[in-house]
Amino acid sequence: MDESHRYPAEEGKVERLLESLSERQTIVRVAPGRGENYGIGAVGSCAITLTDGSVGGTETIRFGETDAAGRWVYFSRAGNDAVFRVSSSIAEFLDNAAASWTTLTPFAESLEKGDVQEIAIECGSVFRAGHDEEIDAFTMKARRFTCLDVTNAEIAGTVAFTISYGYGGITRVRAGKYGDEWWVIEILEQGFGARRAYVVSASAATELFDTLDIR
Repeated sequence: MDESHRYPAEEGKVERLLESLSERQTIVRVAPGRGENYGIGAVGSCAITLTDGSVGGTETIRFGETDAAGRWVYFSRAGNDAVFRVSSSIAEFLDNAAASWTTLTPFAESLEKGDVQEIAIECGSVFRAGHDEEIDAFTMKARRFTCLDVTNAEIAGTVAFTISYGYGGITRVRAGKYGDEWWVIEILEQGFGARRAYVVSASAATELFDTLDIR
């Protein structure tokens, strides 16, 4: 994913990673330590950058292969050629797939903060809470709405609407077909800066948009 895409982290996985890194681990320096001999920096290998929120410093750890016995994972620190090995228990976090580190329920977080007050369809209807039943129908579907993956695909949006929440948040949604079986849904939260884009099945997208009578 490029820098124009930012996604909320899956907090449970991040917490487990931090717990794993904070545990006392047996770390062994490997000699000779040439990273390329251990898969460090290879295509598909993983790197994790940790940021210290208090001082703004960063530390990047580059991971390589697991040893033949499956007991150790090799790693090095950015800017340092030394290679080390650590227990392979950390391997569950070495997944480069963006979707493995984020939630795939794009509306759930905002709905936890407050109820939908208004939905305005671009060049179309405006639905308001307490007046239009479409708000309740959309909210019910949106709470459980789950996407298949994240993407940076560009789409020609054919559906666009804005959701306003009781806590003051605003979500702008744009969606369009992505082939015959999929849709891409783009979400831009007020104040969030970067967009988020998700792949969803055509049937799931249709069910959600039907609640607002969008065809």
